[in-house]
Amino acid sequence: GEHLAHLTREGLRVLVFLRGALAVGEVLLELGSDHTQGREILNRALAKAEPSGAAELSWQLSYLIGELESRRGDPKSASTRHGHAFRGLREIADRLSPIHRASYFRTPHARSLLIRLSANDV
Repeated sequence: GEHLAHLTREGLRVLVFLRGALAVGEVLLELGSDHTQGREILNRALAKAEPSGAAELSWQLSYLIGELESRRGDPKSASTRHGHAFRGLREIADRLSPIHRASYFRTPHARSLLIRLSANDV
């Protein structure tokens, strides 16, 4: 739509890559797969998301990486990624009105992240 009109061709390529990486992460979680190449895609996407200012995609990628690391049996790495995801989530939520913030916290990834963190008392 119109909100994409301001993106450069390269910016649009990055956005498509980031969205695709999120889809890869979702598939890996759904399948319970430990796929090295898939994890590499997620890590490359996270490295692109942060400097591009894609805060929402960045925290979601961190969350997915954290979930995969948890499933791989690496609680330290998972905790680091989940903490990074929470900081990104909170940064976005702090800019929202109370009503929008409550709604944002009910999105699937946000809800899962908050449940994960409350269970770990992080």
